[in-house]
Amino acid sequence: AVDILYYDAFKKMGLNKSDLKSTVTPLYGFTGNSIMPMGMIELMVNVGTYPRVSMVMTQFLVVDCPFVFNIVLGRPILRELRAVTSIYHLAMKFLTQQGVGEVRGNQYDARTCYNNSLKLAAKDATPRTMMVQREASDETSVETSVKASSKTSIETTSEDLNPREIDGE
Repeated sequence: AVDILYYDAFKKMGLNKSDLKSTVTPLYGFTGNSIMPMGMIELMVNVGTYPRVSMVMTQFLVVDCPFVFNIVLGRPILRELRAVTSIYHLAMKFLTQQGVGEVRGNQYDARTCYNNSLKLAAKDATPRTMMVQREASDETSVETSVKASSKTSIETTSEDLNPREIDGE
């Protein structure tokens, strides 16, 4: 529900920490984990290709954590753009003063980015030991140690892609 700018991209844009407005609300992921944003910044975003370009002022939460993307466009900017997305076609269409603008993704780049995110997640994962206590049938307590392994990963390569033709391309 938010637009996110990752700190590595923030630095590459030549922005300074002093440009950030403070924020006290943590950002929660779908797994329940949370991260405290470094702050918030309002930036002008240009979307599209000339002449079909839309410009919107957007508030980004800046977070300092490793990620393979520079930004994540959330519902606020998609709503402001009146964007319609198609995950299947890796495309987003939106209204401009010159007609309908479009941004297209590339299946090879998307797969490469996905593979990099898996490698990053496996690299950052640390094994954890968790103690579970349960009641035994004879009223005695039994402790069981469960070790969570970070060794499991899914490996795919760009050769695994199923190329598709889009609009006769």
